[in-house]
Amino acid sequence: MKSPLRAAAVVVLCLSLALAGGVRAELAGLWLFDTDAAPASGTTSTVLDSSGKGYHGTLTAAAGTPDQRYSTDVPPELAGGKSLDLTGGDHFVKITGTGAAAGLDMKNKFTVGFWFKGWPNYSGAASSLPFISKGGNTGGAIATAQGWQIRRNAATNNFWFTTRGAGDDFDAGDTSGEKAASRWTHCTVTFDGTFKSVYLNGVHMKSVKLAAAASVTNSTDPVAFVAQVVDGVASSFARVKLDNVCMFTHVLTAAEIQHLAAGADPRNGLDTKARAWGAGEPWGTPGNWGVREWRLNGSAGAGGTLANLGDVRYALKYPSGGAIPAGAQAVTTSQRADGQRGWIDWADAENRGTNHQSANDAAFLTNTTADDNHFFTTSTGCLRIPAGASADNKWTFYWATDDGAELVIYNAVFDATQTNGNQAPGSGEFAMMGLGGTAFAPVALPPGDYNVRFTHMEHTGAASAELWAAPGTYNFF
Repeated sequence: MKSPLRAAAVVVLCLSLALAGGVRAELAGLWLFDTDAAPASGTTSTVLDSSGKGYHGTLTAAAGTPDQRYSTDVPPELAGGKSLDLTGGDHFVKITGTGAAAGLDMKNKFTVGFWFKGWPNYSGAASSLPFISKGGNTGGAIATAQGWQIRRNAATNNFWFTTRGAGDDFDAGDTSGEKAASRWTHCTVTFDGTFKSVYLNGVHMKSVKLAAAASVTNSTDPVAFVAQVVDGVASSFARVKLDNVCMFTHVLTAAEIQHLAAGADPRNGLDTKARAWGAGEPWGTPGNWGVREWRLNGSAGAGGTLANLGDVRYALKYPSGGAIPAGAQAVTTSQRADGQRGWIDWADAENRGTNHQSANDAAFLTNTTADDNHFFTTSTGCLRIPAGASADNKWTFYWATDDGAELVIYNAVFDATQTNGNQAPGSGEFAMMGLGGTAFAPVALPPGDYNVRFTHMEHTGAASAELWAAPGTYNFF
């Protein structure tokens, strides 16, 4: 029976996006760096807080160093502006605005999010080096460590989230390989009095449960970036780049952390972020998808071969450092897919395989007269869900692909149970990997507009990709 999902035509592609949501009252501080002026060597300048709290800071530039303190090298998700670049010397920022020391004493419920590039491990750095800190160590007249740090640990060279008086050091390990890379990475840490958690690029990496609920021992020292300030003295300079540092006096949800890592502005509400995927990947005009396709060289040389969807996701996340795009023989972009319909239906005419339902197939963008292998396609668009189409606001997305696919719907949350595939819990991301696979993904979608991205990968053999949707909840096609 195929009838339920033939209703896909009622989900249309659109261009306009509705941005909603307000400022979260719990936003404790936000430092963007975009309009800050760089101090000359041996002087200071102001670092502005954009949260409305007035927790501005001071950037101190070490004497005898180049005057570069900011950079136009920013995470692609932020689409411009400047980053804080303190790689050239023992520079640091301390947050000195009126009330900041007390206002940023967040005790047993807080979230800190930031982008970083580079690993705090320059030659001769024997101590633990913080990305961001509020006290966190002993020194001067402070004999008992107070406050917290997000840092690289000297003994293990791993990522540590340290909360004094509340579990102290939490070694998050090197689960992401970030310390071996030079790429922009988003980090979020949360503490709720019992659990400490670390997220990288919106993905939960590791958590630890305290033996008993506790609060962080207060430090009267200021929050510092790329260093620690203990008893008023700055030290342990990390020499990295930072961007969009934000703090909250509550614990963000997994979905909010994903949106933050996708470039959301926390002043606009993290649950309502509509975003672009970078230059050359448009959301499309009404009735169209924006499509890009990478054709790989199919060898073990530059770029390697396409082995699994994890490779594709890595390449999309890090376009400048991802091996797959670097080895692509051709990238084709288009403003159409499937004859301007609101669904996707592709197949390789020379080797279609049997894992597809429709015979009305379009050719892949880089189609050749041979059996096409080693490529992947990304389609971005905006889904408009009409009012009244589903009584309970539930929709089911179905796809059949060879060799794997990922569907991302921003501002959506997929159901916890699926017939196949895997998802990031409580999020709008659902992935199905493996040869000849199909997936059904029920999702709650109230009427409105939703950004969507569908990524299909082809390893070898048959190649096809279909994406459909229909109102209601189904586990068959």
